[in-house]
Amino acid sequence: MTEINVLDEQLEVETARKIFWLLLHDHIFLGNYNSTTKTWDDGAAYPAINCNDLFVPGADAEPLRAEDLDAYIEVVKRWPEAGSYAWCAVKRAANPWRQIDDSEWCREYAEAVETIPVMMKE
Repeated sequence: MTEINVLDEQLEVETARKIFWLLLHDHIFLGNYNSTTKTWDDGAAYPAINCNDLFVPGADAEPLRAEDLDAYIEVVKRWPEAGSYAWCAVKRAANPWRQIDDSEWCREYAEAVETIPVMMKE
């Protein structure tokens, strides 16, 4: 699993463009926690997916790894409202801690959770 440090001067331009697109559309944020070394790195910025209040009430995030970048972009383009939460649920093989009402968001989430594992195998 490869961490993406967006402050690394060796970062490829195409990868940077993808990260900026995700930031622009609020699908990720940047933090300095390195999930590989399990510590905070000064002078680094790693993309993370917000999953606050999804698995437990409170702040939470899932790291976005280099090998998942293109698939994640495809997911959030296909399911712009619930794709990021569905991504986190699939990556952790976990269910949300509470049931949300039967809404369009729930239908989008359920479809994404069902489809993302198939996308990851391709």
